[in-house]
Amino acid sequence: MTEEKARQLGRLVKQARRAHGLTLRDLDGLTGVSYAWLGKLEGGRIPAPAPSKLTKVAEVLDLPPERIDQIMRGQVSRDLPPIRTYFRAKYNLKPEEIREIEGVFDRIQRSHHDHEGISG
Repeated sequence: MTEEKARQLGRLVKQARRAHGLTLRDLDGLTGVSYAWLGKLEGGRIPAPAPSKLTKVAEVLDLPPERIDQIMRGQVSRDLPPIRTYFRAKYNLKPEEIREIEGVFDRIQRSHHDHEGISG
């Protein structure tokens, strides 16, 4: 991520934090992400923020993941685990349940791409 993109991300986070009426200390307490790291992030001094930390911050501040990913040029989505790994770790699902979710996801994704082809 470029220095300008790091500053842009920092401004986005800072604006969202302030809009929620939170201090950096509040955000630290809500996310478990250190005050120092958050200060550096908002100051645009972290050129490659850890996706795990950034995700926690985004969730608390209701920041759309796609907005952050857009600023970081796809870095967040590249670092996310595959859907199978996520559901296995998060929900302790059985293999057949994961396959069912993957099937639904694949159908939705195909439908989305088909629809884009029609309208785009």
